[in-house]
Amino acid sequence: MGMNEFSSYVGVTLAGIITGYLAIVIGPKMGLFVFGSAVIGLAIILSLIVIR
Repeated sequence: MGMNEFSSYVGVTLAGIITGYLAIVIGPKMGLFVFGSAVIGLAIILSLIVIR
C-alpha cells in the first residue's frame, strides 16, 4: 500500500468520524451542512494561499 492510498483511507475515515459526531450533536442535515461548509471554506482559503 502506497502513501497516497494510505492517506486517502485516513482522510475518508476521519471525515466519517467527524460527520457522524456532528450528526449526533446537531442533527444529520445540519451536521453534513456544517462539515461540507468547513471543507469548502478550507479549500478556498488554501487555494488563495498556495495559488498566487
